[in-house]
Amino acid sequence: MKKNVVFGMIGTHLDSGLKDNRHRQWRPSVAIVKNDPPIDRMELWYQSDSRNAEQIRAALTKDIADISPETVVRFHPLNFENPWDFEEVYLKLYDFAKAYPFDLNEEDYYLHITTGTHVMQVCYFALSEANIIPCRLYQTGEDLKIVKENERLRVEWKQQLKEKKTKGNQAPPPEPELLDRSTGVVQIIDLKSERYKKIASRFHEEKAAGELVLKSGIETKNATYNSLISQIEEVAKLSSDPILLQGKTGAGKSKLGGRIYDLKKTTGNPQSMVKGQFVEVNCATIRGDTAMSTLFGHKKGSFTGANTDRKGLLKEADGGLLFLDEIGELGMDEQTMLLKAIEDKTFRPLGSEKLETSDFTLICGTNQNLRRMVNEGQFREDLLARIDLWEFELPPLKERPEDIEPNIDYELISFTSEFGKQLRFSREAREKYLKFSITAEWPSNFRDLSGSIRRMAILSQQTGIIPLSTVASEINRLDNRWGAINHASPSALDISSFVRSTEVFTNMTPLEKYEISYVIETVRRERSLKLAADKLFSGKQNTTDRLRKKLLRYDIDPGLVLRH
Repeated sequence: MKKNVVFGMIGTHLDSGLKDNRHRQWRPSVAIVKNDPPIDRMELWYQSDSRNAEQIRAALTKDIADISPETVVRFHPLNFENPWDFEEVYLKLYDFAKAYPFDLNEEDYYLHITTGTHVMQVCYFALSEANIIPCRLYQTGEDLKIVKENERLRVEWKQQLKEKKTKGNQAPPPEPELLDRSTGVVQIIDLKSERYKKIASRFHEEKAAGELVLKSGIETKNATYNSLISQIEEVAKLSSDPILLQGKTGAGKSKLGGRIYDLKKTTGNPQSMVKGQFVEVNCATIRGDTAMSTLFGHKKGSFTGANTDRKGLLKEADGGLLFLDEIGELGMDEQTMLLKAIEDKTFRPLGSEKLETSDFTLICGTNQNLRRMVNEGQFREDLLARIDLWEFELPPLKERPEDIEPNIDYELISFTSEFGKQLRFSREAREKYLKFSITAEWPSNFRDLSGSIRRMAILSQQTGIIPLSTVASEINRLDNRWGAINHASPSALDISSFVRSTEVFTNMTPLEKYEISYVIETVRRERSLKLAADKLFSGKQNTTDRLRKKLLRYDIDPGLVLRH
């Protein structure tokens, strides 16, 4: 038999039970153990700084033990600065659920929705429906028949008392023996059951619509990417915290940042919605005073060429969303000012003595390993801690072969919208291009794919059909381009960060450095030791072991190469 576990919030009023007659009163957290199913464990959240918190916990522990000695009661402080703040409540419950050791093989879970604020009850529903807390909802309430009967008995007694007083010198009637109302009634709600399918379908329809916005309207099929988008959709609607998007060049970070803005502008709770504009900058394109001025603005005359005042992108993004692509390219001074702007919502433009304010939502993109940059002193650790609360890594296009075809169709539609010319592949051309695409490297990801489709579309717009010859020519073009990249000298790769031993690195010959650079690049490109080993040692046995030994010979951690 599985154990039954109930989660719930202690009700500061309904559960108080500090009076002598508490055993005959209805108290939600106690009534649970008076009903079926029998409860093996109760996980109760409480606000530790609330009035009478310790007394209520002590009373609940004693009373539950008296009624159901086999029920284990565990208390968890869950303090809210504002229990009516949807974002705060949801995220604290979410964090608790993510850290909790659910065991669905051994235990069934219930979420008691009767106590807590209305905001908490909405969060309970969302967490349960999304299976973040894998449970059924458990609702308790007073038995209205008993409540009405007790009220009838009181009214009848008061009438008798009034009649006795009218007649005078008659003993008052005894107070009525009221019915015990402590048990109450229970309703178990399984949102996955047939009865609640309309609620679930509405929830999924809204969620799917939000996810489709994030995917630019493209119905993708890759399970990893769809799961990622689902998480981002949830965070975008509920949280105004910074989001960090990681991914290779052309993986779609900038486009996704714009779609998150679209979602936040139209949906979500009041704390996470944006009303201002979407402001985007690639940090790799700005340096020195230009970077400071671009981001934070300047006063006239603050540096050579500053002929007028400039308010800067942070100010432009006030009330909206600021997308900083390639944030790892920011200098240390800009990082320091950005950190202050995130924490205090204030910054000082160049040449100004006055602080400016800006309340913006921040999304950052990077194709670099920011944690390694922190270790190397190139990125502020405290800034990384502020921007990576929600960190998502976009998979490269070659890891999403299922999504090649819908993205090709998307690019064709985009071309049609831009040029007003309907375009499609011939059957043979489409088959050949798809076969090539799902096995291609796509080193610049969607940037490569978009450019490829655009070239073929421009060459074929007069007829409206992309023929087999155009596809063959494009494939040849890409093979030549990527071949030149793949066979270029790997000497530009600095392998010193991979070789742990300084002595080993110093003693390596130029030929050894060249060879190990090629090995490292192959592992990084394949993102799999097995695939890289098969390419490097084609026709040999135990290729993965050979590759490991090759790397370890030069004191290189294979795991570090994969994570890089």
